[in-house]
Amino acid sequence: MSPDAMVSIVIVNYNAGELLHRCLESIAWQTYPSWEVIIVDNASQDQSLRSVGQFDQVTVIRNSDNMGFAAAQNQGLGLAQGCYLMPLNFDIEMTPRFLDEMVAAMELSPTIGIVTGKLMAMSTDGRHLNTFYSAGHVMPANGYALHRGEGESDHGQYDEMCEVFGAPGAAPLYRREMLEDIAFRGQYFDESLFTWYEDVDLDWRAQRLGWRCVYTPKAVAYHLGHPEGHGGNLWQLAIGIRNRWLVVLANSDFRAGTVHALLRYEFSLLRYVVRNGYLSAYVNAWKQFLGLMQTALEKRRWTMQRARSRRSGGK
Repeated sequence: MSPDAMVSIVIVNYNAGELLHRCLESIAWQTYPSWEVIIVDNASQDQSLRSVGQFDQVTVIRNSDNMGFAAAQNQGLGLAQGCYLMPLNFDIEMTPRFLDEMVAAMELSPTIGIVTGKLMAMSTDGRHLNTFYSAGHVMPANGYALHRGEGESDHGQYDEMCEVFGAPGAAPLYRREMLEDIAFRGQYFDESLFTWYEDVDLDWRAQRLGWRCVYTPKAVAYHLGHPEGHGGNLWQLAIGIRNRWLVVLANSDFRAGTVHALLRYEFSLLRYVVRNGYLSAYVNAWKQFLGLMQTALEKRRWTMQRARSRRSGGK
């Protein structure tokens, strides 16, 4: 471990309730010696910040409005002092050696820009389950990012360290040099996405620019996530659909097989929204997508040009 390898943990808080306290407790129990916590509060209306003063090495930023996850994370990451940066969801509980193992995996090679751990499920009453939330992102041709192992019981099938497509935004570890390298217009996470899919977009951009992502099973944490799924209301459904389109547009290679898979998935999605009475969310997603499409195209050109330059020996 490098002697100056501080980990800066950035938590975006929005009405987290007791989950934030439990998350901070799990940070305080870490055996890793060098870390700081930056909490960016997006105008919470509850009392989730009341116990923050009990914890050391914690800085709180209070926003007057809900800026969204991506912008608030960028705000916190911009103030971070560490050489390793960890966006952390408030509904995460880390086992005591989580940071140790994440940093150890990162330091295996300077080409590793992202590390993801073994994220297990947690029940709404805080029980730690033997069910996977994620063992890293995988990316099928249809552009719908999936969690490796999601819903599976753990019987050792993901106990080997390996490279994966990317890391869920719930608890990734990023190398500072990687974040600075892939930042588009000064943004690590694309703020136009507001929330959801910003982690997949970062994964894809980093991969295009030559950075690797490693999964380490030794770093274990528990994540509540969204037991009801992201389609809990029409606004959430529209944001999820819109953001997937924007991320695919910005990053996909659009090869023949990819286009076929994309179209097949879109027909399936359209049937789903029509059958379930969600057509208004789908139409709203299209309207928003058209308004943000230019930004996605500009980001695509920027990424692809840099990727081509690197393949030909440039920087």
